[in-house]
Amino acid sequence: LLRRAPGSQSQFGDSPAYAVFDTRKMSFLITTGFGSGVAVDKKTGRRIYMKMASGGINVGMGAQLYQVVFLFPTQALFESFVSKGWDANADADAAAGKDAENLALRLPDGTVIYKLNESGVILSASLSGTKYWQWEELNAAQK
Repeated sequence: LLRRAPGSQSQFGDSPAYAVFDTRKMSFLITTGFGSGVAVDKKTGRRIYMKMASGGINVGMGAQLYQVVFLFPTQALFESFVSKGWDANADADAAAGKDAENLALRLPDGTVIYKLNESGVILSASLSGTKYWQWEELNAAQK
């Protein structure tokens, strides 16, 4: 992220915590996605492993691998994300391999979200939801 997205270095430096997810998305009339990642408190180094899943309806088709990076502006927003999970809605994708543009989205609460395309080809517009939650088994094994 720091190499591929100008401006992300200062955002990363200012954020007390971040989360990174590897995501796979498939679309053909319905869209499904799944992935896993880790949320990190930069001050303490605490790592919380998480899962994510998405689903919805769409127009288009394809498959895509990408990473999603969250940069949290406050410790409270990070703690809310890891303890309560998070729901998000979106989507309009047009991507082909690694050359697709990296998109940054700033939420009203100040959280910045980057999507870094890894591979795949997808052209779709969808109405979907994404849920993030703690991976209890993996977190318990780390204690």
